[in-house]
Amino acid sequence: MKKVKRLLVPLISMSLLLISLSACGQSEPLYSGLKKEYVVNKLNDNKIKFKVSSGSKVEVLRNDWNKNSNLSEILYEETPNSKGIVTLSLSANNQKIRIVNDDKSVTKTIKIKESKKLQNENSNNNEENYSTANTTESTTSEQPSLSNDSIQSTIESADSGIDVESVNGSYTDTDSTVQIVLNGRELASNKQAERAMLMDISTIWKTMKDNFDYSKISNIAVSVKYPLKDEGGNTSSEYVIKSDISGNKLDQLNSDGFNYKNVPNFATNWWQSEALPKL
Repeated sequence: MKKVKRLLVPLISMSLLLISLSACGQSEPLYSGLKKEYVVNKLNDNKIKFKVSSGSKVEVLRNDWNKNSNLSEILYEETPNSKGIVTLSLSANNQKIRIVNDDKSVTKTIKIKESKKLQNENSNNNEENYSTANTTESTTSEQPSLSNDSIQSTIESADSGIDVESVNGSYTDTDSTVQIVLNGRELASNKQAERAMLMDISTIWKTMKDNFDYSKISNIAVSVKYPLKDEGGNTSSEYVIKSDISGNKLDQLNSDGFNYKNVPNFATNWWQSEALPKL
């Protein structure tokens, strides 16, 4: 019996050592419960949940990131709750996330897929929106009637920086004329101010062509006032540009390709004060 006891002690000690070594060799996985693909049944319900190991952090990576970008590769970081559960609301169908724990990390691409039911709902909504948009377009595509208020509001909507002092016109069903007076933008130099004046006139021409029935307008006069200082040091707002453009000439203007520098040459009539430099 004594011999048996002597043999059992080393065997038990060896077993405990093996169990201890086995436990030391095991490591907690970085994550669990994370799937490659998630099917959503509700619109904008792109939430996913999974568990990470203790001390891990989760980084959501930019889909548009590249090495030449000034943006960080990391869009944002998400901290797990006390139980190690991470909840993410992904904004893209194929979103990359990275799970980091000290010197270990793993990157996963998560695919968000809409269920057939949601796809059908979206398809029906798109058809309804398309129908509504067409109806709205047909009712709003009518050009606004020519009036002082409609012209001024349309110009200011096209460029809120344009300072319209006044709009005065004579409007009929067959022939209309309009006179628009602007206040020039006061900038660092007269050259910069003049460039802004030409840009403003160009914007007005394009706005009139794109928003009104210019075939009924025989002439559009655009004048610009600007503060000038006389020899005595007195400053007053004076006309520095006066221009005219006919409806026929406006018909030749390409709203997408027209360069503001051509305003003086394209105008039907053009006058410019000597106080302004020649560009």
